Amino acid sequence: MREYLERIRAGHWSPAIVHVRKVRETKGAKAYKAAKENLPAIAFAGRFSGRCNAGLIEHSGCINYDYDHLGDVQDARRKLEASPHVVFCFVSPSGEGLKLGLRVSPCADDAEHKIVWAAGAKYLRKLLGGDVKEDKGCKDVARLCFVSHDPDTYINEAATVFELPPPEPDPDELGILSFNAEADYGEYAADADHVVDSDKRSDADKARAALARMNPSRADDYTSWSEVGMACKTAGLAFSEWDSWSRQSAKYDADVCRQKWDTFQRNDLNVGSLIRWARIDNGEPPTLKEAGAIEGTELWFSRVIANQHSHHLKHVWPWKSWMGWDNAGHWRRDETGIAWQAAKSTLKRMAAAAAKAAGTDAGKEALERCAKYSRKTALENALKLTASELDITVLPTEWDADPYLLNCSNGTVDLRDGKLREHRKDDLITKSTKIAAGGDAPRWRAFLAQIIPDPDVRDYLQRAVGYSAIGIVTEHVLHIAWGGGANGKSVFFNAITHALGDYASTVPGTLLVSDGLREHPTVIASLHGIRFALASETEEDGRVRAAQLKQLTGGDTLTARRMREDFWSFEPSHTLWLQTNHKPQTREATHGFWRRVRLIPFTVTIPSEQQDKDLTGKLRAEAGGILQWIIDGALQYLTDGLEPPEAIVAATAEYQQEQDELADFLECCGLVADDAAFVSGKDLFDLYEKWATGASQKPMGRRTLTAKLVQRGYQYTNKPSRGFRVRMGGTFGTSQVQ
Repeated sequence: MREYLERIRAGHWSPAIVHVRKVRETKGAKAYKAAKENLPAIAFAGRFSGRCNAGLIEHSGCINYDYDHLGDVQDARRKLEASPHVVFCFVSPSGEGLKLGLRVSPCADDAEHKIVWAAGAKYLRKLLGGDVKEDKGCKDVARLCFVSHDPDTYINEAATVFELPPPEPDPDELGILSFNAEADYGEYAADADHVVDSDKRSDADKARAALARMNPSRADDYTSWSEVGMACKTAGLAFSEWDSWSRQSAKYDADVCRQKWDTFQRNDLNVGSLIRWARIDNGEPPTLKEAGAIEGTELWFSRVIANQHSHHLKHVWPWKSWMGWDNAGHWRRDETGIAWQAAKSTLKRMAAAAAKAAGTDAGKEALERCAKYSRKTALENALKLTASELDITVLPTEWDADPYLLNCSNGTVDLRDGKLREHRKDDLITKSTKIAAGGDAPRWRAFLAQIIPDPDVRDYLQRAVGYSAIGIVTEHVLHIAWGGGANGKSVFFNAITHALGDYASTVPGTLLVSDGLREHPTVIASLHGIRFALASETEEDGRVRAAQLKQLTGGDTLTARRMREDFWSFEPSHTLWLQTNHKPQTREATHGFWRRVRLIPFTVTIPSEQQDKDLTGKLRAEAGGILQWIIDGALQYLTDGLEPPEAIVAATAEYQQEQDELADFLECCGLVADDAAFVSGKDLFDLYEKWATGASQKPMGRRTLTAKLVQRGYQYTNKPSRGFRVRMGGTFGTSQVQ
């Protein structure tokens, strides 16, 4: 979309636009219309398999409007550009109108597109004021928009979603159908089985609306096609309307269609049938009556709440928490009572309708019902029941489930290809970077070159951070960023965690040195949905444990809970990083442990006179570019993998050698495997204890020493007693036991 808008701004089609405007001035409207037909055109609403409404493959989350003969075009432009929902706006080919796009939640089909388009048109009429009239042909999802030339083309990729407003309460909405906002579209809530029909439109208008929402595949089945035709005729529609709908089928035959229509007689198939079929085709829940809720009960009220608010309100039972849709483009945990606000909103609508019918028996009954639900206990009970509705309840594992989606303030980036798209509620994303992705970051790149002079290490660092931004756990690595002070390490991680926003989190280093997964279930819960987990510095004498490292980097299911929650499980999405001034200690010598460790040395010391005290603030000004650097790193990882460069391999190998306590002991003792020799376990351990004391090391236990020697390939035996088939001859302990 942006590519075409940029071309309109740059004058890519300027010669053609000059020509059609000249035709309009010299030859009149008819010639202008013919000339305009030769212009390129764009379907802003989405991707299509063919030029027809039924060919919609994917909706873009943008609907376009066309206004001609505006009079003061510039005044209208200013009003439109002030709207937070307008994605683009440019002068039409005639030069006397405007074309614009409105950001909406992606529509499932042409029928839903038409509903949202109508609501948007009402919003824009109010915004523009006066007697403006939109081109109603734009309501079709496949409607093409002709290109133009406008150097002042307005583009706002950060436009927020225009939400469909709730239907206004009606004084007649007092029976079982009162406030039944089916699928957010109150105007389609009516049904032939309803006791009270609050929809004041004619049967023909209701039938047209239902026909527009119906699945075109019904026209492919002869019986369904005939039944729709009979219902249309009974509802008062013209033949042309059923004929137009029938043309969506590849089986359409004009003569058969005409002949069939003429045979239809008035019958029990009517407007209610059309509405019911449309509801079924759109996967909408049953009406309250169909669902078996007895009018006036708490169950009935809970389903009214669910029907009206399920599009922006969810509940997670293991979390004992409500989740609400934030217009910033993601779901968030309810911390402000949004569930209660939703229930009170429903009650307020009920009371408004009841007040309008004051003085009638129905009004009196409705007011009594409102008074009943105004009590805290009744409202609380209704909310508890609402939480169990299928379109309200969501499992913990359903949130943030797509590991490749990275939610930003200006949309959602798919890290599989780096493309930015609109926010979608059904992605069930609870995180956001809170900044817009895109732009360059020259200060950031200069900073990286300063603190990491090796370009191969810089490239690896970008791929490693990019991999961490993806919610997959396939590499099973712990990145240890090691180095003393004044090396830019803290500034680097501050910039990364700021750019990733909610996707980054700090965790205590004790998770690596203690039995953290059992001792800290609430800390583990904080890792849910996290991509970049930064561990704080471990204690200098703390030792990293292999079991903890494996569980935190291995991708196995984690079990956790928050305060006052039940335990629940989730698949990890985080990559663990450790920022430290000293190398953490460990006694682990297994390949399984060390294959997970990547030591990234930050060894450059920046002199005090070269240190920029405001660097963190300057880098925050480039946050969008830094986020783009991370996204680019993710794409590079998917192409090139995470093979470390020689500098990191060497640094990690040196670190491993430093942590090998037994290496020095074995060298001093000259321990050599020999099937003909024998040293008892007790003698060997006594010798080891003496060596450890002399080396100022805390000795490991006898069982641990035995296990580590076996890991290194030394043969343990029970004959003639418990010990090893080895001989010794080093500088420490020259005695040999056989």
